[in-house]
Amino acid sequence: MGIVEGGTLAYLTTPPLSAGNAAMPSYEITACGYGPQGAELAARLVERVLAWDRDGGQEVRLWIEAHSADAGLPEASGVLPAVDKQDSRVLVRVAK
Repeated sequence: MGIVEGGTLAYLTTPPLSAGNAAMPSYEITACGYGPQGAELAARLVERVLAWDRDGGQEVRLWIEAHSADAGLPEASGVLPAVDKQDSRVLVRVAK
């Protein structure tokens, strides 16, 4: 999962923890931010993940939509991240 705004990118990564074992490796989720507002965007991404976890996110199903700009870009309100590309818009929604 990631967010792009202007010249800034933030994304989640899951590096393995050295404390894990081969049979049951352990991971942590971290956020990386790059660009002029990298730290701020990474912090927003972390807050989204924490809110998802508080709201019982393990039981939530996500719906990812990719829309071509040729078909007209759909409204992005009420979605988790919305990523606008040159020729498309990608929306992530909570599946009902």
